[in-house]
Amino acid sequence: MKNLENQSRSQVVYRFSQNSIKPLLSPTLSLRLSLLSFLHLCNHLSLVSVCTLCSLSSPIWLSWPGRVVIVRMVELLFDDIFKIERLNPDGKKFDKVTRIEAKSEKFDMFMHLDINSEIYNLKEGEKFSMALAPTLNLDGTPDTGYFLQGNRKSLADRYEYVMQGKLFRISESSGHGGKAEIDASFGGLLMMLKGDPSHCSKFELDQRLFLLIRKV
Repeated sequence: MKNLENQSRSQVVYRFSQNSIKPLLSPTLSLRLSLLSFLHLCNHLSLVSVCTLCSLSSPIWLSWPGRVVIVRMVELLFDDIFKIERLNPDGKKFDKVTRIEAKSEKFDMFMHLDINSEIYNLKEGEKFSMALAPTLNLDGTPDTGYFLQGNRKSLADRYEYVMQGKLFRISESSGHGGKAEIDASFGGLLMMLKGDPSHCSKFELDQRLFLLIRKV
């Protein structure tokens, strides 16, 4: 494994042992994939230790005795846990739509989000995990935009509520401590996400997005 230090920062090096996975570079980054899946790729099914990790983007370099395996995973543009502070802060506008006002725990982001409350219900004070991704394919390949029945796993399998939409506005206030704001529409259901610009650097105007939610 030569010159691993020269790989881009989007590539993370992990070393496998029988009972654990240990990061060699960028230890603050994490994955969500089982060790068993990697063992299957490496044809080492005799080792049955499974480590559940958190999701991550970009190619991942994995060291294995005598070899290096590169696995590409879906990129998450944003991922955090939110706590609902208020429902319908401006009053109820539509019978089947609830507007959530929430704040995130890790990045201190503020959000307004419309959800279809007829099929997915959230309450004030509840917490939920929300991710934004450009595709639902676990290998990171572009999504066709069509739902295909079958046994193929996707990012949506990890969540309870999924919407597809488009980012239509990016703005940033000037001056020290300025906030960035991104606005997206999911078939008329709106999302406004506001906070530190460093947490919005992966977004692009007219970008296609999948919004995924699960309660925690």
